[in-house]
Amino acid sequence: MATAQSNPFDGASRGTANSPYPSVGPQSQQSSAYPQQSMQKNATYQLSVSCRKLVDRDVFSKSDPVCVLSQRFGASTHWQEVGRTECIKNNLDPSWHTKFKVQERQDLWLRFQVFDWDDNSNKLRNHDFLASHECPLAHVLSSPGQRLVTVMKSGPSRGGQLIVEAEKASTDTSVVKIGLVGRNLDKKDSFGKSDPFFVISKMTAGGGLTPVHKSEVINNNLNPKWQPFSISVGKLCNGDYNCTLKVGDKTSATQYNIVIKVLIKLSVFLFF
Repeated sequence: MATAQSNPFDGASRGTANSPYPSVGPQSQQSSAYPQQSMQKNATYQLSVSCRKLVDRDVFSKSDPVCVLSQRFGASTHWQEVGRTECIKNNLDPSWHTKFKVQERQDLWLRFQVFDWDDNSNKLRNHDFLASHECPLAHVLSSPGQRLVTVMKSGPSRGGQLIVEAEKASTDTSVVKIGLVGRNLDKKDSFGKSDPFFVISKMTAGGGLTPVHKSEVINNNLNPKWQPFSISVGKLCNGDYNCTLKVGDKTSATQYNIVIKVLIKLSVFLFF
């Protein structure tokens, strides 16, 4: 566990007081490489974040990473917290489901901080600091496919990889309710039946995939029926009505075997 002295950062805003994990909070020099076609006054961008090769700070398991996004403007030295991702247990290569929304400004700077979330405290100084990276929003938007892949420059995980994908946030406020069942799934476990769950990932502007929803795990069942869930169209597919559905068999806290992977359009759910 890091002490207050060993942690160089603490956010201005906090997560929900009664939540064991951080929650998304309320909703900086200019790069000359900023693409003119990307510039729209007050455009809102949605950021998906993932990391690779974080260091392990836990003794008996892997780190439980959380990413905290802060922003500042121009020459200001004041960082304002934008929000926090969910905590992903025992994972050194996290791809967080939580997305951040930022308002486009030419002088907007972003700071991505990654912490090993160790307890129920919402104070960042009570968690192990893993890595940090600062860059203008312009660097993300000017990257190929608006997908920035960079090396984190500070913290125990410096040298690890930070991946930030940006896309204009959808204005679609529709909500869909999805219920999924599996039939005759493959048996992947040596002892007992599979323990299936599904992950829905959406296509990003850069052609990659980013997770948006993960179901509960149903143990020892080859014909699972997962709980229906409601999700906004903006979060599910950002208005492009295409997503990838992956059904996996959980074999440990961080590993799973792919049982089936299909590409399906949201319109199939809506009009089947």
